[in-house]
Amino acid sequence: MKRTILLPILSAAITASAQLFTVSDVDPLALPADCPFTDVAAVSHAGDYALLTSDVSNGLARYDFKSGELSVISDAVGAGLSPVISADDSSVAYRVVSYDDTHRRFTAARVVNLNTGEDTELIAPSRTLCGIGVSGDVATAVEGRDVMPVKRYVPRQGQRRIRDARGDGQVPVLSIDRGQLLITIGESTRVFSPCGTRGTSYIWASISPNGKRVMFYLIGSGIYTCDLNGDDVTFVADLHAPVWYDDSTIIAMNDIDGEYTQVSSELVAVDLGSGERQVLCGNSEFIAMYPQASASAGIVAFTTRDGTPYLMQLSKRVR
Repeated sequence: MKRTILLPILSAAITASAQLFTVSDVDPLALPADCPFTDVAAVSHAGDYALLTSDVSNGLARYDFKSGELSVISDAVGAGLSPVISADDSSVAYRVVSYDDTHRRFTAARVVNLNTGEDTELIAPSRTLCGIGVSGDVATAVEGRDVMPVKRYVPRQGQRRIRDARGDGQVPVLSIDRGQLLITIGESTRVFSPCGTRGTSYIWASISPNGKRVMFYLIGSGIYTCDLNGDDVTFVADLHAPVWYDDSTIIAMNDIDGEYTQVSSELVAVDLGSGERQVLCGNSEFIAMYPQASASAGIVAFTTRDGTPYLMQLSKRVR
């Protein structure tokens, strides 16, 4: 059933508002009854499918927007924790969480080829895994600031052998270790933390589609961007869970916490050049959270607090 969402009046907390996008539809995904995959974990670059996971990030499934087909990738614990899709949308790197007899937590990294179904271990269960990435045909696992990153070629159709690919010079991989932001380039992983390391903690880090800017959230402060050297640090907004829409625009959520959970949440677009913002959808009655976006398809996928995944279709206004 199609549900029409009325766009909310801009709140006083959202200033310098502008019409950055025209929103055409906001509809729930057509999922099977009692489907365990309710949260949007990622959207393909082309915008033809989403990765869905459970409300506690267990399991991972691919949802095809056109056909409505849902195919399970993994039922592993932790598989929905920030999975990474390759640039050509053919492969996905994901985590597998396990515990030993003394309840110590371990995390492995795997990469699956969506075309062939071949699923390969990138790194065995580790106590120090803090980041995964896919760049070109190379998957990377980062085990903290003091360990050389592990890189392996992503298996393609007709290519079953996984070869070592250290020092490939691909797009950097960002990861978080003990609250600090790390950057991995080639064989080198170093502390990046553009706002310093003393009394700081970073989350929600990502690299822009053109590979030239880094976005991150500094706990207690807000969203920032900087260049790959950690210079030109620019405050964006005090919003949460930001993702890139394109190189000049981000989508984030403006949520308000109650005693136990969010009591309101809006999805907000921010123009990085002008600082102008637009509320796309969401309010206290329709709590829209954790966006994922594809500029190629003109979509934003997200989940509501009641566990319903939605697809928003929108077009960017020419200015």
